[in-house]
Amino acid sequence: MTRSGKMLIAVWVAALCASGCTSGDNGGPPAPTATPSPVPTSTATAIPTATPPPTLTPTASPTASPTLTATATPSLTVTFTPSNTATPSQTATATQTATVTPTSTVTLTPTETGTPTITPTPSDTPTATLTLTPSETPTETPTPTITPTPTATNTLGPLGTRHFVLNTTKSVFQVKISGGLTIPLGNFQGQTNGEVGPAFLDLEAGQPDAEGFVKVNITGASDFIFVDATALANFVICIKPLVPIPAAGLLGCAGGMDVGITLDQDHHLGELGVDGFTATQCAEQRGQIEIPYAACSAGKLGVACEANADCDSTAGADDGVCNHVSARCTGGDLGAVCQADAQCDTAEDIGHCGMAHHGVCNGPLVPGLGTGDTGPGELFIVPNPDPAMQTNGLPIELGFESALPCGDESRGNRIGFALTTGKSVSRVMNANNELGRTLNFEAQGENFSCTDWQSNTRGRLVLSAPALDQSLVGDVATIFVFASH
Repeated sequence: MTRSGKMLIAVWVAALCASGCTSGDNGGPPAPTATPSPVPTSTATAIPTATPPPTLTPTASPTASPTLTATATPSLTVTFTPSNTATPSQTATATQTATVTPTSTVTLTPTETGTPTITPTPSDTPTATLTLTPSETPTETPTPTITPTPTATNTLGPLGTRHFVLNTTKSVFQVKISGGLTIPLGNFQGQTNGEVGPAFLDLEAGQPDAEGFVKVNITGASDFIFVDATALANFVICIKPLVPIPAAGLLGCAGGMDVGITLDQDHHLGELGVDGFTATQCAEQRGQIEIPYAACSAGKLGVACEANADCDSTAGADDGVCNHVSARCTGGDLGAVCQADAQCDTAEDIGHCGMAHHGVCNGPLVPGLGTGDTGPGELFIVPNPDPAMQTNGLPIELGFESALPCGDESRGNRIGFALTTGKSVSRVMNANNELGRTLNFEAQGENFSCTDWQSNTRGRLVLSAPALDQSLVGDVATIFVFASH
């Protein structure tokens, strides 16, 4: 096979960690580096608990016709419009027209000179109260009753379990390269008890608190969620969810926080032997040196070298030692141990040893979270160690196998997986080892519905993660999309 036919895309899945996030090394096919641990080793920036917007009490004026807005529920709109005929769409009796429609805005339009009289039908279980107090007659308080749930005070009951089935057509694994071109490598499917079918995650949620927030547990999943990419990249991506997972993520039924995820990576923190940069400096910045490389272990310590003489403290001192760090062939004789490209050559292909920029220090993945509001139904599944909002994310074993079924060749690397219904953005600085160049990639999720939580309709979880030095395409982003429709 020629080199052009070997596009090995390594999935650097983002473990959102405060320390120690690293890229994978040089095995073929490349795989992410992770540290085994009984709990997820990744962490994310702590997210302050958001406070839902305050309830507004509109006040009418006798000289104007303002439109006053108050949030009643994330799923209802009540509109009161003065007319001679009352035709309410829910249980309400009024001398003016009352129309209930499913939105999240309540609009009250008082007349210029009169005091509206609204006489709603009492309900045994009132769940939201909107008060209009005209300035001319402060004792008049129309109080419509709205019975659908959730209410303005977020009094949802326990949500139960969402059997989140991945739509095979819409759930894809993609690679985005510079220029915005997207390369689809395959669709996600599930493997359970050796049988192939739609992949799934069981998402369990209790009762949201007064602010609309509730932890989400992952109680079950397909044995493997996989993509068969053998047609383009000669491997199968096998994801094994390590379920059950308590407090995997956080759901916001009333909005109030930003569940967007950012992942940054600097391709070039420095280069061994250039401007005095050393392997120690790289390690101190939690970076990883692209291998193979050679550095002086005696004489001129840390200086890049090709032979022992390059390391002599003075010319002819014969006290230098040039230490070559071995890698594995990523082109040619795939997987063979090597120290130079020529050692990987085959009769059919030109060899390549290790990573593309020998001796360059790649920075760690640096996670971040958004600062806005992604709205009702927002969900993120992210490792977060903050005791005020601790979540475990989705720990998985990620493996690359030559063919189906998953699990019969080797055990994958354990890492922490992060997913969001918000926007997932990955950015590579000094992209392709070109100083000053930045690449940006993103994927957009879709919020769930708390009022229709158990129906497999709304909901799309995404992740965009940088992947450096991919064959033929250089620095890219790997995009994971788990969609229900």
